[in-house]
Parts: sequence; structure tokens; C-alpha cells
Amino acid sequence: MSEKTTIYCGNCDEIHACPVTSSEGNWYWSEEQKIHYRKRIRRCANCSIPFATYEINRADFEILIGQDSLLERDKRIVSETITEIALQLDDLKKRLSLSGPLLSQEEVLESEEFKSATGVDLSEENSLGENPGPSIFPTREELKAMLTR
Repeated sequence: MSEKTTIYCGNCDEIHACPVTSSEGNWYWSEEQKIHYRKRIRRCANCSIPFATYEINRADFEILIGQDSLLERDKRIVSETITEIALQLDDLKKRLSLSGPLLSQEEVLESEEFKSATGVDLSEENSLGENPGPSIFPTREELKAMLTR
């Protein structure tokens, strides 16, 4: 009876008679998927290449189809999330470029904005104390040390 069984041969990419050459009579159990299956080795009558087929009951087959649907859903969610993150990253890059170049700590400490906000002049040309600001402020070296910790 198996001599007349026609089945798809992946090597020929066609349907041919593919008799069973060895049938492992036991049903196997896949621990990961909780599925019973039977493995059969067949040989294509057209190309003579052996291949394996697996038989499973309908309920287990429906479980596999359901898992495939869940996998497709998860792939879609991951793809949408990656797209959303990429858009947010592009937006962040645009906003950062609009705010101007980023300054180093040294540039911030020596900037006019820092001087006017703190009353402390930490520029190199004023390192000897021209208008160093109120005495409650630390020295240039102390402030740099605090900011670089």
C-alpha cells in the first residue's frame, strides 16, 4: 500500500510515489512542544533521494499552527516596536542638532552663560582671580574636581 502513496518530494519539487523504506513504529514525544509524532523514512521513486516524513495527530497539528500564529504576531510586534524606536531616535537626533553642538565640561565652565549664572569667572585668562566672584564659591580647580568626579 505504501508503494502507491504519493507525496511531495522536496528534492524534485513535485508529487511522486515515495514508498516508506523504514518506519519507526513507536510514537515519539517532544518534551519542548508536548507533541506525539511518528517518523517515517521514504525514498522518492523519481529521484531516489531518501527523506523523512512525520505523522502527528490533528490536535497536536492545531497546536503547532497556533504557535506559528503567535510567532507571527510576536514578529509583527517586534517589527512595529523597532520602527517606533527608530522614529523616536530620528526625532531625538533632530532635536539635539537644533540645540547646537554639545559642549565639554571645560567649555561650560569657561562660558559667558556660566559666568553670568554663577558670578564666577573660571576662564583661563582669569585664573589668577580677576573678579572671581563671591568667596562662597570654590576655586576653579575645586569646581573642576567636583564636576569631574
